Amino acid sequence: MKNSIVNKIINFLLISTFLLLINSCAYFRLKELDKHNFAQDNIYDLVSKEYKEFAYSELYEMHDELDANYFAFKANNILKTKIIRIENPKNWKIPDNYENEAIEEYKKINSLLKEELTFQYPKLVAKLVSGYDCWLEQIEENWQTKDIEDCKNKFTNAYKKILDSKKSKQSISKKQKSEINSNSVSENNKSYFNKGDKTKSVLVFFNYDSHKLSITEKDKLDNYISTLIKTDSNPITIHGHTDTKGSKKYNLILSEQRALSVSKYFRKKGLNNKLIIKSYGEDYPLIMTGDNVAEEKNRRVEIIINNYQEK
Repeated sequence: MKNSIVNKIINFLLISTFLLLINSCAYFRLKELDKHNFAQDNIYDLVSKEYKEFAYSELYEMHDELDANYFAFKANNILKTKIIRIENPKNWKIPDNYENEAIEEYKKINSLLKEELTFQYPKLVAKLVSGYDCWLEQIEENWQTKDIEDCKNKFTNAYKKILDSKKSKQSISKKQKSEINSNSVSENNKSYFNKGDKTKSVLVFFNYDSHKLSITEKDKLDNYISTLIKTDSNPITIHGHTDTKGSKKYNLILSEQRALSVSKYFRKKGLNNKLIIKSYGEDYPLIMTGDNVAEEKNRRVEIIINNYQEK
């Protein structure tokens, strides 16, 4: 009898000690995350922050020390490794009625995360991956109906918004590319236009983090200008663009500076046409990339003239 009581006390103490250690691990991992300055436009910071908030909820609201510790660890690990992965449902004890759905959603999200264009939406990606993992954790416990629904809505809404945004951006980009391709220069670079066309454009490229026109690009603009009849009746639209290196706010300013550089050069060369300046930052790349990627073909200005006539 005494041995049985002693064994129960020992087991209780062991379990209590284990839970205390887990709780301490979660607490200190969350405190470590609190020291991090999370950027608003960095995808790894945004994903990590979502996991951090989930871990806090699990620890202090749900008193689930094990899951709190795991997701606090995951939040820290993303900051260190720069790797974003959703949970594999096969590693969780998913109820039978959710198993097929969990696997199907896992495949869909993984497929989306493999596309570089997806990472141009860091806030949505953060909600997508954290929402799915939250949903897995909730359906494994399978008793908080509202939390299950909320987590699912979080990742499914993010998934839909990413798809819609990608379709919209690809549509605009295709239209721009079509205009550019139809207005491209000839191989010998002597003629920019085909007779009979009413709208033509040319591309001017820039060095990294620069809005200054190079000698090569000035020569290109000189050739472009020489093909035009200098008349105020032909409005010229100047579109400034950047790659995804740097913040969105900075790139929007840089794209405007690039467009203004071309505008000033046109005025210097005596063009009196109406000039329309438009800046898009990193929103409409020629080459699709992930976030924070230096791509030389995206550092450009597109110049479009309407209703032009050849000399």
